Amino acid sequence: MMGVILGSLMVSLLYLLAYEMFKNQFKAVLSALFLALDFLHFVQSRIAALDIYLSFFSFSSFYAFYLYLKNQRLIYLIFSGIFLGMAFSCKWNAILGILAIFIIYASCYKKLSLNVAPGRFLLIYALTTLSFYFFSYTPSFLKGLTFKNFLLYHSRILHFHYLESFRHPYISHFYAWPLLIRPIWYFYKEINLKVQGIIAIGSPFFWYSFLVFFIYLIYQNFKKFNLEYTFLILNYLSLYLFGMISVQGGFFYYMLPCVPWMALISAAALNKIFNKTLMIIYFIIIIMFFICFYPILSAYPIGKAFFNKLIWFRNWI
Repeated sequence: MMGVILGSLMVSLLYLLAYEMFKNQFKAVLSALFLALDFLHFVQSRIAALDIYLSFFSFSSFYAFYLYLKNQRLIYLIFSGIFLGMAFSCKWNAILGILAIFIIYASCYKKLSLNVAPGRFLLIYALTTLSFYFFSYTPSFLKGLTFKNFLLYHSRILHFHYLESFRHPYISHFYAWPLLIRPIWYFYKEINLKVQGIIAIGSPFFWYSFLVFFIYLIYQNFKKFNLEYTFLILNYLSLYLFGMISVQGGFFYYMLPCVPWMALISAAALNKIFNKTLMIIYFIIIIMFFICFYPILSAYPIGKAFFNKLIWFRNWI
């Protein structure tokens, strides 16, 4: 149930951040709907997995940091560190977020005359992030976990990720994720010539067009520095490139925390490239894709002929 709640709350938070950034209600609504209709966000919000919690808390951290950049109130910086600690407590994928935050901070320190010195900035994030990560083990400590075993757990985590061989039929590498090369089936069943299934995959039209929008936004930011564009690009990259340090590969759903930033980047680029009418047409296509693929996102029974039409590539099986 909490996954559904947090997945829904993210749509509202995305709207608020988009409105704060773009000062335009149409673009804010469009951004929020891109997230709501993305296949991966929809599926991960409806299953019992950690990734929706990671996505929610990492997004909340970046949102609070953006509010600090705009208002320079210390409380936003503290909340950003707290939410980052919560995200780190869910999965280590979140830790590269501090790198993105520091790069944005460094690039804006003089431009925006930020009121928190670099040393104090790092201290705030170190204390809040690591403290909340440590306190997430409180239930275990209360049940008798020793500090020695706490360290042993982390040793095992590192050993598993970087020293042990790991095999899985759905394992893939980070460079394949944006291209939807290897999605994951969570459920599949055939009954009376009907097929039921749940696949973790992105909306093909949205994900493939995003790659164009992302390159376009990088180009625009290269020509002239823009705080919002820099913020969006670095946040997306910090969450996506975590997959690079996983030497054994990972899984497509690692992209989930990137989806809100994909929605914002797409809305920002669309506003530059298309007029309002074309943006509405683009959104209608997004809706059509969601309706067509809905059965294999929700285990709704369909015939095999229709199912086969939804499977575009052999790697999707």
